[in-house]
Amino acid sequence: MTSPITNFLGVKVEYGPETLATMGKQVKMLVGGEPIKMQVAQQDFDPVKDFETLPKVPFGVSASYPGSDPGRRKLDLVVDDKKIVEVFQGFDEQNIKEVVKRSKELLGKEMDEKAVKDIFTPSVKVHPDGKYDPIVPSKLQLTGDKKTSIVVAVPGDEFTFYEGTVDDIEKGSRVLVVVETSGLWFKNRRFGMSFKVTDMVVWKPVRKRGIDAFGFAVKTTKVARED
Repeated sequence: MTSPITNFLGVKVEYGPETLATMGKQVKMLVGGEPIKMQVAQQDFDPVKDFETLPKVPFGVSASYPGSDPGRRKLDLVVDDKKIVEVFQGFDEQNIKEVVKRSKELLGKEMDEKAVKDIFTPSVKVHPDGKYDPIVPSKLQLTGDKKTSIVVAVPGDEFTFYEGTVDDIEKGSRVLVVVETSGLWFKNRRFGMSFKVTDMVVWKPVRKRGIDAFGFAVKTTKVARED
């Protein structure tokens, strides 16, 4: 069972040595000697009652771009839960401190905290004036042995679901995701940590139709038609 993300509040990250990656280099990150893998939901999350508190997908899934891996797509997660945001920010703070400490090894020269922050890509994007909710960029793998598992929840009094595809991740969906990270990446004079979605449950947005689509501020009553 994957740990809820709130279990990672205040944890100390362990960093490995610098290693070469497919493009650039990386530094492995562990917590308690284990890779970082977490369910992005509160400890006591109820899939029937609480799904509207989950991260939202405002833009849907990105298209593949020429020259990029066609099996990998970007998915932005809007997170409005303060404790969940604190976990990502906690990782970012530790990542900056670690790279400042090891800047000569990892970046080729001694750099202070301000200089390191200037080339850092945060794991959660927070608007300084709070104009929009925090966004956590993530990646989906649509092909191969490590393909992201996608299921779609059916609203009701109990949790039921069916096997889904990337096409089920509509704009406005709520999602429960399990994410993992391989650690810090270093590429094109920037660095950061990225998250891959390994498993996902999708709650599609409810489309209001008929009279419900208008949002009248008064009680509405349907009557029989009189000819």
